[in-house]
Amino acid sequence: MPALHRWTGVDMSLADALSPLTAMADPSFALFYTPEVCVIARLLKGAWWGRTARGHQQTALEDASIYEARAFNCHLEVRWQHDHGARRSAVLAETKQWDLGTNYQALDSIDSESHRTQHLLWGSVSGTSEGWTALVEQRIGSLWIPVEGGPRGTHVVLEGCEYWTRATDGNVAVIEERLTGFAPYRPDKD
Repeated sequence: MPALHRWTGVDMSLADALSPLTAMADPSFALFYTPEVCVIARLLKGAWWGRTARGHQQTALEDASIYEARAFNCHLEVRWQHDHGARRSAVLAETKQWDLGTNYQALDSIDSESHRTQHLLWGSVSGTSEGWTALVEQRIGSLWIPVEGGPRGTHVVLEGCEYWTRATDGNVAVIEERLTGFAPYRPDKD
């Protein structure tokens, strides 16, 4: 049975917490939460970039208003939270091969089954530009997603992986979900 590997870190800046992803060559994405907005970003040449109706904007990781972040790629997810002065972080991955340095401490792995998931995002594709897709929904306006979407009118999903394990009472429970990326929605895909 595959295992979900976990690491934890404390009192780390957001930039330090995201360093495992910053060092990777794979496409990485992030959700940065502030009281005003959720910035959807992608990693380009060592910097996190978001996009709004005003164009591309670099995300300042030292921005004190960011209170939570989920950054991810197909290999691992980094979570960071700033809560009443405490800064906590965690890393989730399916393999132990990642060198996370001394910032993170390994936790016990959890035996689990992994199952791919998709979360359909609001809005439909209204256009693409420079690797970004604009999703438009009349009630919410436009949202830029860092993926080449499909034709106008199609949809985009946030992909992830759920980890299931059997509880002591015999029921199967979802113990964790790790985000993995964005993709055009394909109704025929499992």
